[in-house]
Amino acid sequence: MAQHITEDSSTDPVGFMRLLLESQHQQNEQVTVALEKIAASGSQVKQGNVSDFRKLHPAVFTGEESHLVAKQWLVDTENLLVAARVPKIDRVDVVKIQLSGVA
Repeated sequence: MAQHITEDSSTDPVGFMRLLLESQHQQNEQVTVALEKIAASGSQVKQGNVSDFRKLHPAVFTGEESHLVAKQWLVDTENLLVAARVPKIDRVDVVKIQLSGVA
């Protein structure tokens, strides 16, 4: 399920960092599972598409996040694009669907 990470570092910076770490851990697990499925299939790897990317449940970016959350979103999204085998030339178009609000 897509996650919306928010920050209120003035009240709970430790909780915020915990949220970021949990998000990163969850996405790393998804990437690992996807890579294990590819390796187990033994077949030739095909290029990924929007559907493959969405199956990994990427977070939505609204543009209202802090710079730390924005950087983490970018790292997580890049990792998911690699796991979904989306060609570099298609990545901007694929990621556009994860932007909402002022983003």
